[in-house]
Amino acid sequence: MDGTDKDTGGGIPAAFAAAMPGCRPELAQQLALQVATALGVTFDAANEAEDAAKLAAALQAMQAAAPRDALESMLAAQMAAVHGAAMRALRRAQECGGYPEIEALYARQAARLMQLFLRQSEALEKRRQQATQQPEASAAEETATSKAQPIAVTTGRRKAPRRTKRPSKVANGTAGTAPDGRHHGLNGAAPPL
Repeated sequence: MDGTDKDTGGGIPAAFAAAMPGCRPELAQQLALQVATALGVTFDAANEAEDAAKLAAALQAMQAAAPRDALESMLAAQMAAVHGAAMRALRRAQECGGYPEIEALYARQAARLMQLFLRQSEALEKRRQQATQQPEASAAEETATSKAQPIAVTTGRRKAPRRTKRPSKVANGTAGTAPDGRHHGLNGAAPPL
């Protein structure tokens, strides 16, 4: 493939490293390989044109995210892979002619992936807003607090809160019981005769 660095593992374009500022070359290499693998790049001479198109699209997607550091580069790589997977799922849904169950399965998968992509982009935006809202610190404070902040990306599934059963006053016989032991009904009134 043109524009590739043969020393970076199977023909991964050297441009990927430039699209990932703040990443050490080893991390940029791994992220590029992971995105390529997730997108189905085979590195086979027979699929060279298709592989080049996939890599170019992934590179453009990562550049569009404009990562500023290693953490944002990792998120941009994930976003590129998730977008590619969503598009594949949509394509497969369209190719299932005559099998509505399989078509629906791929359509749901695509919808979940697109929701994940939106959550990832919201997490990226939130991280950037937090960075711009923080007051400027001195160089010493900035060095001390320059640790990467984790980004929480949920899968969209939430556990239902556990409900605990309270013992029923009716079940244990204490509802409406007077101190002398006479039963007065549920609301404390005397039972009808």
